[in-house]
Amino acid sequence: MKNVEQHFSEDLLITQSSNAVRNYSYLIPFEILIDIFSRVPARSIARFRCVSKLWESILGSPDFTELFLTKSVARPRLLFALEVDKELFVFSSPQPQNPDENSSLVATPYKYFPKDFPINICPPLNGLVFLQDLKRKLQVVYNPVTGESITLPEVTATTSFKRSYFSFDPISKKWKVLYMEWSRDGTPKSTYVLTLKTGKCLWRKIQDPVFPHTPRCDEICINGVLYYGASAKGYYSYKIVCFDFRFEKFGRIKINGDHTWTLFNCKGKLGAHQYNLWGYEKLTLWVLEDAGKHQWSKSICILPSIVYKKNMIVGMTSSGELVFTPYACYLSNIFFYNIERKTYTRVNIKGFEEFNHQFTLVHTFLDFVENINFINIDGMFDVYNNWTLFNCKGKLGLHYYAAWYRQEEELVLYVLEDAGKHKWSKSICILPPIVHNNNIVGMTCTERLCFRRTHAIYQALSAFSSTTWRGRLVQESILRDLKSLSITLLSLTPF
Repeated sequence: MKNVEQHFSEDLLITQSSNAVRNYSYLIPFEILIDIFSRVPARSIARFRCVSKLWESILGSPDFTELFLTKSVARPRLLFALEVDKELFVFSSPQPQNPDENSSLVATPYKYFPKDFPINICPPLNGLVFLQDLKRKLQVVYNPVTGESITLPEVTATTSFKRSYFSFDPISKKWKVLYMEWSRDGTPKSTYVLTLKTGKCLWRKIQDPVFPHTPRCDEICINGVLYYGASAKGYYSYKIVCFDFRFEKFGRIKINGDHTWTLFNCKGKLGAHQYNLWGYEKLTLWVLEDAGKHQWSKSICILPSIVYKKNMIVGMTSSGELVFTPYACYLSNIFFYNIERKTYTRVNIKGFEEFNHQFTLVHTFLDFVENINFINIDGMFDVYNNWTLFNCKGKLGLHYYAAWYRQEEELVLYVLEDAGKHKWSKSICILPPIVHNNNIVGMTCTERLCFRRTHAIYQALSAFSSTTWRGRLVQESILRDLKSLSITLLSLTPF
């Protein structure tokens, strides 16, 4: 029994009483407490929110979430999205600024992407990723750190040629989605924009004329401007299409050559290079110096064979180093190529060992920032989260599980406070391992949640609070031996 209590306390990161935590929190100056919190990993913030009312208030404030995001920009991360058997697994690791030869990185997993989510992932922007499967009319915005997601409203499509693009406007600090439809001859038919903001999100049709074109390569968004390659007058006439999300205006940029280009962010400017799946030692880089004059600068690099063989460019760091990773199969090394010194550094990446013997498509994104701010959009719950309804003291309650990758689980609870105004209150509880893989069967009149599963019945009696939680194992007893039938009591009481 003592070992179980010790293990349970370690899982909840609770080693002292609530009064001791509260007293120590008040002894620490507020400014120092904020600075300490801003330096911890993002995945620890969710746990710390459950420690006390004071900590929940601090970590949930808009000022702190903005501070944490600002510091995350200064410590960017690598984001890895692995496609395995039509499932998406997302990892991240620190992004080295000046890597040493034979140094190592460890990639840690984020929360599961539900199996019914799309696997077509777009480059992350300000901490959010965009997933789409337009055949199923499914578009999802997802925060890997918090595990929250929203499913965008459907657009009534009149053609099978359609595509959506994701953007973040740094001026208004809002995410936007551009939806386009084309006819078979490449003529744009309809163009819509949706802004993610508090309130009801709707698609708005924009009237800015779009010249005929067909998208030919993946997109990139730089400072609120979307860029993607397209063919205009026939397949071999190549252009760069741009869309300014702030003014919602289209444009096009000329580029030499008739090839498919890979676009990347070159220190805040648009960069492009010719895409070659099998690699090529002579790498030609183009950087857009003046979009209005269609002016590009050009440079040529001769790459070492170890860098370009079976690898592809995934971007450029803020220090000007090109990053190469494998395009498929097992991800074990990342190469950083310094253009000025004409040298490369190989960095070993760990954390993907379980995918060694499976065919894997690897998507690597640079400069990912962890955003702990929750997606707060009224009336837009994710219908793919398998919501469960229950009675919460006469009010409608619902919940879903946000599962960490084989490690721990969060329980997200919503309570309907005002049906007319669509107003919900929200709570998050990190569940102890003893109640994992169990289902909530309801809430008692004393505000205790009950869990159970099919073969072994586990009841977790937990006091519900909209702010804080603390776990304490109070009783464990075997009632009878009937094919390992057992009952476990667990009390979660608020501070």
